[in-house]
Amino acid sequence: MEKLLTEEKLATELKLLKAQINPHFIFNALNNIYSLTYMQSQNAPQSVLKLSDMLRYVFYDCNKDRVPLSAELKYIENFTAFQQMKSEFTQNIKIESEVNGANIEIAPMLFIPFIENAFKYSRIEEYELAYVDISIKHASNKLHFHIENTLPENNKPAPGSGLGIKNVKHRLEIIYPQKYELFIDEQNSSYSVDLILEP
Repeated sequence: MEKLLTEEKLATELKLLKAQINPHFIFNALNNIYSLTYMQSQNAPQSVLKLSDMLRYVFYDCNKDRVPLSAELKYIENFTAFQQMKSEFTQNIKIESEVNGANIEIAPMLFIPFIENAFKYSRIEEYELAYVDISIKHASNKLHFHIENTLPENNKPAPGSGLGIKNVKHRLEIIYPQKYELFIDEQNSSYSVDLILEP
């Protein structure tokens, strides 16, 4: 009986945590589109199409407990392309993935809060020297996610700040108990996250 109640509690918490993801994403995406239309950017129509693809993933695929890693990677590519549309210059965004065609499934939207934070705090759309480096690799039956970004002196985050980061930490505890390692490191001019998990 106690085990059943615990499982029900975990299932309820996961539903609540997922519910927090979608409005958070929509708010950010609509802000991006508003910026593009305000600046009368020719990228505005393309951004609407990108947003449509991303919303389809969030509202349909993310209703499942697990999604293919390939789908999550596609979402990240769309997200970064969407981000690039906010600048006239080419942003220094690097994405590296080495999953060797492995048929891996993970909890949806697991990496996105870290990626959103990287773009938010690097202010990469304002500074040409800013960068965001993303790496996702699969080796020895473990998934390694790494992200690093520059930190302008006047835009320092509080450690682990933001609803998105608290959300993903809670999800990791529920979905991957004792199957993950999370390291967050803040230096004077850079911020990095390393997440290692057994999918």
